[in-house]
Amino acid sequence: SLHVACEANHAHVVADLLAAGADADQRDACRQTPMHRAAYAGAVDALVALLDYGANPALRDEGGLLALHKAATMGRAEALAVLLERAPASVSSEADMGWTPLHLAAHGGRVAACEVLLARGADPSAADMGW
Repeated sequence: SLHVACEANHAHVVADLLAAGADADQRDACRQTPMHRAAYAGAVDALVALLDYGANPALRDEGGLLALHKAATMGRAEALAVLLERAPASVSSEADMGWTPLHLAAHGGRVAACEVLLARGADPSAADMGW
């Protein structure tokens, strides 16, 4: 499936599936798109292929997370850079509970991810749930 190919970073398979008509924004049982899976895995080549085929980086999964949140959670700095290059306004997007990608990266001790987010304009003083 497209989700599996994205998670495994098989960009050539991703491109072939998309060229054959696969839906770049198809949802799985948890409402994750292939982009969510690629971002979580740090599968940069697959992310680029998805974005080149018009996948929407603004879609949220059932937990309210963007692909950007998934990449931040796992500290996937290169994936964050790719996503922010295509969707820069999402740098401070809030997930459920008001957490931004920077909150998630910092919570996990993901220094490189925090550096990417801060360099792209993440607000280090953003409060979660208004605190």
